[in-house]
Amino acid sequence: MDTTIKGVKLLYDEALENNNITLAKAYEKYLKKVDTQENRHQSIIKGFKNNQIQSAFSNGKTFKSLKEYLAYHEKNI
Repeated sequence: MDTTIKGVKLLYDEALENNNITLAKAYEKYLKKVDTQENRHQSIIKGFKNNQIQSAFSNGKTFKSLKEYLAYHEKNI
């Protein structure tokens, strides 16, 4: 199964075409969760860049700088 965003969107479209509403709703829920996570990630990056935040809490860790935050998330993608 293709779990990339593009792959999940294709699976979502296919589920809709086949009138599999339950499966389509599951894919939709996943896509919304990923979108929310990406928005939060971008907000943290923007906050650090604009000096609006001094630290960020993510995945049970506190990050004191943008460099530290990005290094952790690049390693864990």
